[in-house]
Amino acid sequence: MIRTEANLPNGSYSRELSRLLSRSKLINKHFEDDFDISFSSLFLAFLVNDDIISKWFQDYVRKSKINVDTILKERKMTKQLMDRISTYQPLDTGRHNYRLTTSADTYLRIAENFRQGLLIENKSYPLAVHHLMAVFIYKPWVHEKDLIKWGLNLENWSNAFLEQIKTSFLEELNFWIEQHLRAFQKQAKF
Repeated sequence: MIRTEANLPNGSYSRELSRLLSRSKLINKHFEDDFDISFSSLFLAFLVNDDIISKWFQDYVRKSKINVDTILKERKMTKQLMDRISTYQPLDTGRHNYRLTTSADTYLRIAENFRQGLLIENKSYPLAVHHLMAVFIYKPWVHEKDLIKWGLNLENWSNAFLEQIKTSFLEELNFWIEQHLRAFQKQAKF
């Protein structure tokens, strides 16, 4: 079954998330014809996007010694191709109807639920890259085994993510600490 973009209102994606989705589509077209965006292409897009959360994650992956080459090989990608995609500057970051895998659709819906959980007074607060990254950490759904196989320790990732949230989105910190507690049944250490 081919799915289209999650039912989110126009303008509901931040510019940075729109750019990440555009890069995810470029990545996905190298290993899959039936869909524009998948779980794997979203993950790999974090490694080439230029927003603050993706840049932080790229550094985290490097410091954690995650073997990105193994992930790339598994998805028929190369470092050179990823480097080219990282320089791609999407001209139109408006809404597109992407053909999403069930996983990508689910991840964007969960990210939207996180965003809605953060809404207090600012109803125009768009879905952002950190909401999507939080899904990979706190609600990885059927892909937890993939993330672990790729060398990610979700609890450690969460602790590092919380440190970045403290720096970039301090007003959201308590919400994300609560997500950590729910996911790992222990207090965060950051």
